[in-house]
Amino acid sequence: MPKFNFIVLMRPVGKERARTINKGNSTWSYTPDRTVFAERKIKDTIEGKGAWFPEHIGVKVEATFYRDEPDSPTMKRIKQLCNAYKKPLLPVIAPDIDNYQKTLQDSLNMVTYSDDCQITNITIKKRFIKKGEQPRIEFSLEEDIDI
Repeated sequence: MPKFNFIVLMRPVGKERARTINKGNSTWSYTPDRTVFAERKIKDTIEGKGAWFPEHIGVKVEATFYRDEPDSPTMKRIKQLCNAYKKPLLPVIAPDIDNYQKTLQDSLNMVTYSDDCQITNITIKKRFIKKGEQPRIEFSLEEDIDI
């Protein structure tokens, strides 16, 4: 089975918790709009590209989430520390990397695989974009044959 490579031009969005509303005797939950729109953007980008893994196939995912640097006091402090200790500037800020991952995995349900439980191998990174670059998600999917 081939390796499928994708680039989704969007600002990565971490999966947000479902919101629950109580009104009178009724209670209902919904997914926040930011998460819904992010998942739809990912689906729209990859649908119809031929990447489908039958339910008995394990899937290997490699993904990098490229985001912009926030202009905040926390970010300024992190930059100063990285410079002082001669360390690379990495996005050690929210959202957590697993929330980015969950948005991606959930958006691929019923598009590239039946359910994200088929993912058996994953490598994920989050990085800052360089000046002039666009925020994006780069990821690849392939059959996991690693034993």
